[in-house]
Amino acid sequence: MTAMYIAGNPSESRAFVESSSITKLAYLTRLLRAVPEMKGRYDDEFMQRIKSDAAAAQAKRKQSACSKCGQPVTQDAWTRVSLDVMARAVEPSLEVLYPQFYLEGTAQSHANMLGIERRLIKKNGGYTYKDISEDEARFALHLGHHLIIKLLWMQNSYFKLGFDSEINDCGHAFISIWGKAPSAAPESE
Repeated sequence: MTAMYIAGNPSESRAFVESSSITKLAYLTRLLRAVPEMKGRYDDEFMQRIKSDAAAAQAKRKQSACSKCGQPVTQDAWTRVSLDVMARAVEPSLEVLYPQFYLEGTAQSHANMLGIERRLIKKNGGYTYKDISEDEARFALHLGHHLIIKLLWMQNSYFKLGFDSEINDCGHAFISIWGKAPSAAPESE
């Protein structure tokens, strides 16, 4: 979604690229705290450059001000646009699929209490783990296939790769495999 959004909104690309140093610093800080013996992989000059670049990028994020009161407005992510808004900007049909593409998958895969609760079924005074149903697995594969074709189409169009015929073939194969475009998620058991 991010790639498709930036392709349609190239002015956002600089903020995305500049966020890299913030992401790298957060990753390296957590990694080296968890696995101190990896510190030897990164020399002091490299780490100082990452810290300096991250500080500069963070300071740039804080340069905006509220239009009503003039107070600085902090920004935690590279963009103030949420993923569902990005989906709408890319293609309205993707916004409709956002709950299944992103929200459902995130809820299913993260090891937070929601993700755990969704996998537990109360039975006979106790709990059992609920495996993903065949319908849920098929639906996830259906959505993934759909999104990959959209990404291929976007990259082909954006970079003028000349694979129009091949990507159209992918679209026809998609319909012949699935018989339909993605719609609502299957009912939970």
